[in-house]
Amino acid sequence: AKANTTQIQENLVQILVQINERAKAGEDRALPEGVEPRRTDDEGFTHPSRVMALPINTLQASSSSGEMSYPNYHGDCRKLNFPDMNLFYDACDKARVDCQHVYIYRDPYAILKSTTVNRDHNGNNKLAAIHLYTSLQNVIAAQLTEYSDKTVGCMGMLDEPSGEWWETVRHLFGWKNRTSFEQFTKQKFYKPRKSMSEQERTELVPPELQVYMASWMRAHDRTIQLCQQQFQRNDPFASLT
Repeated sequence: AKANTTQIQENLVQILVQINERAKAGEDRALPEGVEPRRTDDEGFTHPSRVMALPINTLQASSSSGEMSYPNYHGDCRKLNFPDMNLFYDACDKARVDCQHVYIYRDPYAILKSTTVNRDHNGNNKLAAIHLYTSLQNVIAAQLTEYSDKTVGCMGMLDEPSGEWWETVRHLFGWKNRTSFEQFTKQKFYKPRKSMSEQERTELVPPELQVYMASWMRAHDRTIQLCQQQFQRNDPFASLT
């Protein structure tokens, strides 16, 4: 059966409305004088009734759920399956909720190896993969430009949990104590294998494809720079640091 995308959009709006109503109910709940909101961590993790953040891209309930990747899913139309930020922010506006985004990126060489060597996402066609990801990199840059005031973070998906970009995560999820947050994330973080060496990169991308790979790398670097400029301009958590 064909998906009713209009109904899916309406369902998203209703879900966002319900989340917002529950959050407001928690904020409006009166507490006895002198009683602090319940905390799950004595070091300073604020109870969700006061801070509620919903990470859309991690809500993968089944194999049929995506993670808002570029591209997403598999199949014949894979290259056209990627998030439409216009639809996302349209739903947020209709639900009258405050939505923002964090740009999560990965080293292009690691993406290429993951999708052409480790897994057969691109039929082992490296040139086709490089073209696809370069095009989608430009789509991401365009979407970031369109919603530049909504950018609240830029993070490498395999970066260790430290530094100014992880401050976004700390504030979004209500951690007021930086030391407690860093201790918690280090317990949960699985350090990836070492990054690819120059020799491994050369072996992955043969000389005849280097010019295309260089184009993707430039697009990748420009997108990160764009995101970081937006984050610094928006400075969403300056008053909370």
